Amino acid sequence: MLNLLLVSRYELSFTSSYFWVVLMTFVVVVVLTYLYYRRTNPMLDKSKRIILGILRGIGLAAIFLALAEPLLVINRAETKQPVVALMVDKLRLDD
Repeated sequence: MLNLLLVSRYELSFTSSYFWVVLMTFVVVVVLTYLYYRRTNPMLDKSKRIILGILRGIGLAAIFLALAEPLLVINRAETKQPVVALMVDKLRLDD
């Protein structure tokens, strides 16, 4: 189990070679979502439009993050007491 107190560094990187294409597509989709929910037919009140826009944005963000192939690296630093292993061979000298 990972002890969060011992984690020294988190690093999030994206391994996809098309990350910039995915990022630009995500920005375009967010803008289009805003334009779509600006006016709806039938008319919804403002709170419902905001909730629907946020839910769609979360769903699209999850899809685009999966396409960008994220990689999370966690470095852990742990200090332990040194241990010395000692082996003793008992010799029989009464032969």
